[in-house]
Amino acid sequence: MKDNKISRRLMIAMLAGTIVLSVAMAGCGNSSENTSRSSVTSSSAESQNNDNDNSDNDSNDTEESSTNDTESEDDSDTVDEFSGICGESVTWVLNENGELVISGTGGISDFKSFLDIPWYKHGENIKTVVIEDGVTSICEYAFNGLSNVTSITIPNSVNVIGDAAFFMCDRLSSITLPDGITSIGDQTFGNCLDLTSIIIPDSVTSIGKWAFGGCGNLSEVNIPDGVTSIGDRAFFSCSLSDVTIPESVTSIGEQAFDVRGVTIHGKSGSCAETYAQERGIPFSAE
Repeated sequence: MKDNKISRRLMIAMLAGTIVLSVAMAGCGNSSENTSRSSVTSSSAESQNNDNDNSDNDSNDTEESSTNDTESEDDSDTVDEFSGICGESVTWVLNENGELVISGTGGISDFKSFLDIPWYKHGENIKTVVIEDGVTSICEYAFNGLSNVTSITIPNSVNVIGDAAFFMCDRLSSITLPDGITSIGDQTFGNCLDLTSIIIPDSVTSIGKWAFGGCGNLSEVNIPDGVTSIGDRAFFSCSLSDVTIPESVTSIGEQAFDVRGVTIHGKSGSCAETYAQERGIPFSAE
């Protein structure tokens, strides 16, 4: 009987040990699995963080590149805004003091409209115009409407000045034209309100329509021998009191000297005398 009790206790102990061992082994398996899962999760998170960092870096690089491109474009625009090309070998630059300088060799290009002229948008800021020696022609409307320009320098290399080139340069008070030009085109100095005097070179043979029309303060002008034609309203509404028209002039347009109080001087029997008599303008024969 005693032996049976001992055997029963031994079996119970052995069974309990087996259970404990199984539980322990199961715990080890779960621990290993949890460790593995933790490692995978950690690795995945680290990989995701690296991807995010790389994405942020790429984004920053893109933004920086975009910013640099924008700055580069802005710099380019700034340079082009105040300088550029205006002829095959002619350039322009507007200095900070309001001086517009045209330089190079050859002519200033013809533009479809004065709105296309590159310095037009800076018109109010232009105070003086300097055309350097080597430039040979000035296109139509080149300086049209530059109402704040007080001084224009034209070199003797210029032999062509286009129509309306200085039209409505309100504050221009005087100008000397180069010896090489042969004509003063239509409206070239029309409505230059402050223009008081003009020296026309001996090389000029024709003066166009409204060339000086509307120059209300123009009180002195010389018309050289060699001029053969004067266009309609060429000196309309000027302030001339006396004007001498040479015998070389054979054609005078309508209202060319429609000026209150003017006296025309010229040779007896000349075109100038006929013009004056037909319009009731005082004439003095020389």
